[in-house]
Amino acid sequence: GVVSLSLADVTAVGEGVANPVYLRHPSLRKMAYMLLFEYENYRCGGAKDFSLLERLVLWRNAWHVFRQHPLSGVGTGDVAAVCRQQLQSAGVPVDISKSPHNQYLIFLVAFGLTGFLLITFFFIRALVRTPSLRSPLALAYTLIVLASFVGENTLGTLAGCLFAACPCVLLVQLPTDTVLPQPDVSIGTQTP
Repeated sequence: GVVSLSLADVTAVGEGVANPVYLRHPSLRKMAYMLLFEYENYRCGGAKDFSLLERLVLWRNAWHVFRQHPLSGVGTGDVAAVCRQQLQSAGVPVDISKSPHNQYLIFLVAFGLTGFLLITFFFIRALVRTPSLRSPLALAYTLIVLASFVGENTLGTLAGCLFAACPCVLLVQLPTDTVLPQPDVSIGTQTP
C-alpha cells in the first residue's frame, strides 16, 4: 500500500502523476496507458480535457452536421453555432465552444459536398497548372499543409493562413528547372 511508495513516487503523486507506468516505462507504453485512461474516462461519461477523445467527439459531431446539410452546408458564419447546437441536442458532455479541429470537416460543414468538391478541384487545378508547384519541395510542403488540416482548423486563424499561404507564394517563384517531369497523358497518341 502507501508504505511501499518511494520518495520519488510520493513526489510524482504530488505533481499529479498517479500512475507508476508514467514514470518507469518508455513513452510509447506511457502514451498507450494515457489513451486507455482517456477512453475509460470517456466511456464513463466524459471526454472533457482529453484532447484526442474530445477531438473524436467533435469530429463525429461535425460529421452529423454535414450529414444534415450534405449539398450546400450551413455557411461559413454558422459553423460554430450549428456544431454547438448539435452538441447540445445530443447531450454530449464536451466543452461546446470548440471547433471540430479538422479543416476538411469544417469545409464540409460550411460548404457541403458541392463546395468541398469545388475547393478540391481548384486546389488540384492549381497544382497541375503551376509548374513550380510540382517541385519536390513544393509537393512536400503541400503534404505538410494537407496533413495539418487533419488535426486543426488551419485556415481558421491568421497564423494558420500564413503557415499555408506565405511559403506557397515563395514556392510559386521557384525556377521551373527544379520541377518534376510531367507525364504524357495525351489520349490517342503513341510515343516512339
